[in-house]
Amino acid sequence: ESLPDEIKTRIDNEMTALKSLYLRHPQFRHEIDFICKRKSVMERQFQYSDIHDKIASKIAYESMFLGGSLTLYMEVRDAMTRTGVDQLIEADFAHALKDRKHAMKALLDAPGDAIDAETRSLFYFSQERVEFS
Repeated sequence: ESLPDEIKTRIDNEMTALKSLYLRHPQFRHEIDFICKRKSVMERQFQYSDIHDKIASKIAYESMFLGGSLTLYMEVRDAMTRTGVDQLIEADFAHALKDRKHAMKALLDAPGDAIDAETRSLFYFSQERVEFS
């Protein structure tokens, strides 16, 4: 919490550069998500109130400790349990799986010669449906 903003910004910039390297380098081609924020900000985002909070919470939920303060990492993980955000994320995963199964069934049951626009939109991920509809 007491880390000066300029140091936090420098860490964030270095991690962004590393993320870019791992994403573009032909030997890696992996996306790395990282969290570089104050614990108080992360805990506020566990309120899960908007899409930005949900994305930040999901990144924390799917995280693995690679380096830094294990104590701080465990405090954040404990906060996820204490706030119940881990259960909200798992409920979202279950809902997404149900939606995916429904979409697959609708696509498999659709007649091959005439697929309406709504059924065609099921070919896309939910975020892409808005772009392609």
